[in-house]
Amino acid sequence: MWHGIACNDEGSVAEINLAYSGLKGNMISGTYGYLAPELAYTMIVTEKCDVYSFGVLALEVLMGKYPGELIANLHSSAGTRVHLKDVLDDRLSPPTGQKIAYELDLMLNLAISCLHTNPQSRPTMQRVCQQLEMQASNN
Repeated sequence: MWHGIACNDEGSVAEINLAYSGLKGNMISGTYGYLAPELAYTMIVTEKCDVYSFGVLALEVLMGKYPGELIANLHSSAGTRVHLKDVLDDRLSPPTGQKIAYELDLMLNLAISCLHTNPQSRPTMQRVCQQLEMQASNN
């Protein structure tokens, strides 16, 4: 069994168990671009692999498209500052209130923190959940 996260009926993040069968022999199963880079080298699935995939997915939701170019830029230029206005899906109206912009910026920074090339530098999924819960409780 593999642990993951999902939203429950109230919109809160909750831990769930997922049957994981991503590795079969030397084959890696998953969608290219969502798999953590270290899987190509180690072929060992860890929680930090889930964290990386969560970061990709969260960025995709914010951007409205797969964030491959942004991820490549983040990996090639350590310490790059990403601004919400530069990545937010341009099909949507920009946030009108400071609170919404602040929350989106928190989500952006959380997603980026999940994409560190060094798995030990990524937060745990427990920490990601805690940050999301703190953000939700502040509303």
